[in-house]
Amino acid sequence: MEGLYTASNSEPTHAERVAFLQDKLSPALLELQHLNYLDLGFTDFGGSEIPRFFGSFKNLRHLKLKSSNFTGEVPCELGNLTNLYTLDLGYNNLRIKNLECLSHLSSLSVLDLTEVNLLNQPNWFHHITRFPFLLELYLRSCQISNPVPSFDMFTNSSLSHLTILDLSSNYLTSSFAFHKFNYSANLTWVDLSYNQLEGPIPDSFGELIFLEGLYLSNNKLNGEIPKSLGNLSYLYTLDLSYNELNGTFPVIATFSSRLFLYLNNNKLNGFHTPSPGQPSILCRLKLSFNQFTRLPEGIEKLSNLEYLGMSSNLLEDTITERYLSNFANLRVLDLSNNSLTFNLSSDWIPPFQLESVQLSYCHLGPHFPNWIQTQNSLEILDISFAGISDVVPHWLGNMSSLTNLVFHITILEVQFLICRQG
Repeated sequence: MEGLYTASNSEPTHAERVAFLQDKLSPALLELQHLNYLDLGFTDFGGSEIPRFFGSFKNLRHLKLKSSNFTGEVPCELGNLTNLYTLDLGYNNLRIKNLECLSHLSSLSVLDLTEVNLLNQPNWFHHITRFPFLLELYLRSCQISNPVPSFDMFTNSSLSHLTILDLSSNYLTSSFAFHKFNYSANLTWVDLSYNQLEGPIPDSFGELIFLEGLYLSNNKLNGEIPKSLGNLSYLYTLDLSYNELNGTFPVIATFSSRLFLYLNNNKLNGFHTPSPGQPSILCRLKLSFNQFTRLPEGIEKLSNLEYLGMSSNLLEDTITERYLSNFANLRVLDLSNNSLTFNLSSDWIPPFQLESVQLSYCHLGPHFPNWIQTQNSLEILDISFAGISDVVPHWLGNMSSLTNLVFHITILEVQFLICRQG
């Protein structure tokens, strides 16, 4: 904005900046007859509408208006941009009265309508299939519900090139037959989280051989996790958290260098670690709020593990140095709200440097665990109700990285505070 306000040395107000930008979005821009790339993303247009004359840029290949504070209805004139490859209207306050007006954009490869209101679009999917070269589709938080009852739109889908599909945070239910959807074999990223999907996870997901990310969290999925997911050789992230899944998690023989598994808040009671000889690429494992009674067999061999969360299960194991001595990369350890017993020697020095230790309601006592003082990056320590009847050590007060300290309040803690003041 430098040089725009020469009459005053003061910075322009927000309202003045918005007014200036709105004024510059005038039909005079049509003089740019050869314009093929227009990116106004992350610019505050103060709640104004998208100018209708944008539809006159016949040579436009990419139109990006993400997070620009546009409001109102998406102008049907944008449907005249038949050479458009990218249309990004995400994260504004927009609505589309009729998707039909965009159906002539047959060259689209990227369509981002994140948070665009499609509430009254019962045929939304039918219109989306008019884009045969679509590679990326983002319809997050669009208030869409199930398509019309006919499933022909799924089995005859023309989205054969699609690689990214985001339908998260909508109102899709069990009648949304994603198991009948002839998904593109090229899909690498699918997000159906935060919907109302019910029933078992379909085996057909295991046929998406190039899938790297699958997000089905915060639904109502039940039954066992299909073994076909073990065929996803390129899987990087799998998020099935906050469902009603039960049984045992299958082995995944992925070629990825890192694997993130989020399986917390289900009813699982078993987990298969990689077979002997397979590389240990599991980095994050969240199994909290399930029904495990034992630690998964072979878990101590997961040498690349950075996050281990198994809080609020039914664990009754004894934790020895054998379980922990291979976790050189571990940063977060959360085994709280279990009946675990820690049997570690008083002079044991762990191979890891933890940032968070949460072991409440585990049995750590009667002595205060000395190995904690070796953790130079520790920020969170919760050892409340852990059966400790020892005097709190002075070195705990010297751990400057600690920001959150929780342990059962007794007369011993009062002694610790008095010692620090002295």
